[in-house]
This record gives sequence, structure tokens and C-alpha cells, in this order.
Amino acid sequence: PVYRVGTAPDGRPFLAMKLVHGKTLSAMLAAGEPIDAAAVFEAVAQAVGYAHAHGVVHRDLKPSNVMVGAFGEVQVMDWGLAKVTGVG
Repeated sequence: PVYRVGTAPDGRPFLAMKLVHGKTLSAMLAAGEPIDAAAVFEAVAQAVGYAHAHGVVHRDLKPSNVMVGAFGEVQVMDWGLAKVTGVG
């Protein structure tokens, strides 16, 4: 969720978003941590599917842009290269 949109004192735009606690999927894989791969894959697929249904393509989906929280919650991060396709 986006909590606030504004302009910093120096004129740069900003977004205030949810703070996500967890580790990136790439860090977990590198450390050999146990991962419920099916659950993570399903959550990523659901998030990307939702975006696609609304005409948004992520364009930078990779393990370092997927966060996994302490309780297995999954967030797809870094939508900075996303493109709105006009579909949806």
C-alpha cells in the first residue's frame, strides 16, 4: 500500500509505503535457508497475475525483488521499471 505521496523540500517526489520486514528470496537462496518454493512461487504468480490483469508489467522480476517475511508472507518489490500497457 501507498500511505502518502508528496514532494520533498528539495522538490523530489516521494512515496511513503509499507515497511517490509524480511529477506530477499536471493539472500535466502544464497544462504541455503529452507524455502517453501511452491508457496513463494504461487504468491509471486498471484501478484504478477493481478498486475497483468490491470495492465501492468513488472519488467524486473527476479529473486532480489521478492521479499519473504518471517511468517512466509511474500511481497513483490521494486516496480520502478513497470510499464502500464493500457490493458485491463
